[in-house]
Amino acid sequence: MSGKLDFSLEEALQLMSEKSGVAKEELQQKVKEKVEKFSGLLTEQGAVVLVSKDLRIPLPYLEKKAMHVPLGKLQNGMANIDIKGKVSAINPIKTFSKGEKEGKYLAVKIKDESGEALFTFWNEQVDDAQQKQIGMDSEVTIQNARVKTFNNQLQLSLGFNATYTITPGKQEVRNVAVEKPREAITFSNAQAGQFIQAKASIVEVMPGRGYYIQCEGCKAKPRQLEESCSSCGRQNTVKQRLLLPLLLDDGFSTMRAVAFEEQAMQIWGKKKEEIVAALDDEKEKEKMQLELMGKRLEVSGKTKTGMDNVSVELLIGSARVIGFQSE
Repeated sequence: MSGKLDFSLEEALQLMSEKSGVAKEELQQKVKEKVEKFSGLLTEQGAVVLVSKDLRIPLPYLEKKAMHVPLGKLQNGMANIDIKGKVSAINPIKTFSKGEKEGKYLAVKIKDESGEALFTFWNEQVDDAQQKQIGMDSEVTIQNARVKTFNNQLQLSLGFNATYTITPGKQEVRNVAVEKPREAITFSNAQAGQFIQAKASIVEVMPGRGYYIQCEGCKAKPRQLEESCSSCGRQNTVKQRLLLPLLLDDGFSTMRAVAFEEQAMQIWGKKKEEIVAALDDEKEKEKMQLELMGKRLEVSGKTKTGMDNVSVELLIGSARVIGFQSE
């Protein structure tokens, strides 16, 4: 599963209503209460997952075919949509530096009969837009776009496998060298290899045993506990090591995260012996996992590329459970 929640809220609520018999309006209210309860640390998608857990309704990750959306109907969080509009304003191309890396971007405003939105071309996309002679009145069509809010304005970005077309415009684009302020790293823009800090809510405990067995000497991983390691022969070095895979929501997006040993104990709020004993009992394991749902954490660690070679995951280096008064 990808590290991000990306599904239609309307379809998810309809599915939950059909399976639970609870009116959709009541479910919407529950989602609203979850979002308010977590003071901006939870997206609506994350809130839907928590409500589905409360009601014990399995919630599949819904796939939605791309659909055309008028610019005036755009809403924050939309994904996999097609849009079309004409360039109504265009800024000079700007350059920026971030550490040793340099780049450039071109921000344009596009509009149709229903409204307008911002769209930014980055790096190679800027060269491509120039080659296609983008300018005032250029017609821009984007397939598989996403919508987010930046500085209280809706902004379009390219989704995975997104494509766009541009017709020639009337105004030449100028180049201006400026340095762009660094953008705060959140789950929505984090890249592999970065150190990040975040306040986030647990929206799911991922499937798994919850611990693994490893020799502290040779690092071999036998299938069961042994008095002496079958690989290196050392005595009393084969131990159970906690592994807690989570799906976290920082209010911008969701990300898979993994906590080991001390950090896992910090999140569970229990001693290792209690945790392992509960994990080996299915009923106790389910009960303990439900207790984690919605728990708010302050975490930090390094990101890495997920097993799907696309998503980004967080290896939790430190974790602290926080209360509402800590915000």
